[in-house]
Amino acid sequence: MVIEVNAKGMACPMPLIKLKRALSQYRTQDVIFRVLMSDKGALLDLPAFCKQQLLDCRLLKTEPDIVFEIIRRNPL
Repeated sequence: MVIEVNAKGMACPMPLIKLKRALSQYRTQDVIFRVLMSDKGALLDLPAFCKQQLLDCRLLKTEPDIVFEIIRRNPL
């Protein structure tokens, strides 16, 4: 399942807050979150958060918008 989290036009920390809300909504499933944002500050903040939460995080593109793919695997 792929869930899109659109945080374009929002300044930090809003992209992280939106991702946290999405993570809490899909707790029991393996999910890929595609996070769209425009705030360059998130280039450092989002990977740091993912590392802390043990989430797989991959930067897909930086122009014209920033797109991250975050994978959360539900532990068995």
